[in-house]
Amino acid sequence: MFGCWRFILCKETGGDSGPPARGPSEAKEEESDPRVDVSDVIRLVQDQPGGTPTPADEIMHHDISPLCAADIQDQLQKRFAYLSGGRGQDGSPVITFPDYPAFGDVPDKEFQNVMTYLTSIPSLQDAGIGFILVIDRRQDKWTSVKASILRIAASFPANLQLVLVLRPTGFFQRTLSDLAFRFNRDDFKMKVPVIMLSSVPELHSYIDKSQLTEDLGGTLDYCHSRWLCHRTAIESFALLVKQTAQMLQAFGTELAETELPNDVQSTSSVLHAHTEKKDRAKEDMRLALDEGRSVLESIREPLARGPEQSPNQDQLDSQSTVQRLLAQLSETEAAFDEFWAKHQRKLEQCLQLRHFEQDFREVKAALDVLAQKITTFTDVGNSLAHVQHLLKDLASFEEKSSVRRDVGGRRAAAWGRCAQGRGGYLAHSPPLTPVPPPLTPVPPH
Repeated sequence: MFGCWRFILCKETGGDSGPPARGPSEAKEEESDPRVDVSDVIRLVQDQPGGTPTPADEIMHHDISPLCAADIQDQLQKRFAYLSGGRGQDGSPVITFPDYPAFGDVPDKEFQNVMTYLTSIPSLQDAGIGFILVIDRRQDKWTSVKASILRIAASFPANLQLVLVLRPTGFFQRTLSDLAFRFNRDDFKMKVPVIMLSSVPELHSYIDKSQLTEDLGGTLDYCHSRWLCHRTAIESFALLVKQTAQMLQAFGTELAETELPNDVQSTSSVLHAHTEKKDRAKEDMRLALDEGRSVLESIREPLARGPEQSPNQDQLDSQSTVQRLLAQLSETEAAFDEFWAKHQRKLEQCLQLRHFEQDFREVKAALDVLAQKITTFTDVGNSLAHVQHLLKDLASFEEKSSVRRDVGGRRAAAWGRCAQGRGGYLAHSPPLTPVPPPLTPVPPH
């Protein structure tokens, strides 16, 4: 009907051309999880025995692809193959091999890197359906067509569902491809349909025009440089989220293992140093969130140009990935804020306790001096004038000592209320030596 042939070409070994397809349950589990993510667990608070992990304990617990766009950016820029975001009728991702005269000169390592990376981008559910390859060789020769198909058959790293080849349009090459493909079918090692197409309209019978780029007569908006920019930005942000989580994990461990100092100055220094580190960590998180929002805005920007621009599946997956990373980072920040609030309260209460201990020692030392001095009031006087003079001195001494007693009493009462009302560190601190009772002047004989 379409002036094309359809052949089922099997591998000599009888195996598939890629890894086995995932089962429906596995695919459904990962149906919306594009494989650009981070892998780390952050636990800023002590785990509860026997309890289930909280969302904040298990954020960012996803696999990360070992191959990143930044690692093979030069290879991706050659554009001998690209993932436009188009899909087949059943959701199969479409990988396009455009007209690229130097395709045969691409090193095997580069070809494998690009194929591995492109096939790692769609969700596991979509990849499990199998990829559709569109090989555009309209301006090429039959030998190039054959070499391209054989090369793809030998090293394509994922499941294949269909291979669509736009064969050469020249009369001689077209006739040659007809004869060669018919008599050399056993050379191909692909257990998928390979369909030779004579024109672009025939291609539209297999893939809707809305899922094809303009060079294939479609309407799908695709810019390779923009796609590459988005991929590097997304993966850079994913790495930043991972590094932020690791930084907060290390900082949280440092805070949890900090021993509380035994004096006011050291406690103040620890509180000040930890607060400065916390501020820097919060600034890092703010910058990471700003970067993520900027990446998300850049992905959405082309879609906001007009209502006629609808996002393809890869753009939706990219948005979902960045949104998920932003949510994970926000959850990480919330978990850290909660942990920091507890740690800060513990340090502040420790500082209050050290102040109380210091005040206690100062008041006790002052009362010891007063107690020692009152023992010197042994003279009872030998005349009325002498007794009146002694009473005057004793009253003056009592007035001065009462001020210190009152200060000590007020401090003791205040710290007692603090320990009982706030709980926490102060409530569980070891008891201190009680403040001595008010001094009673020795009455004159």
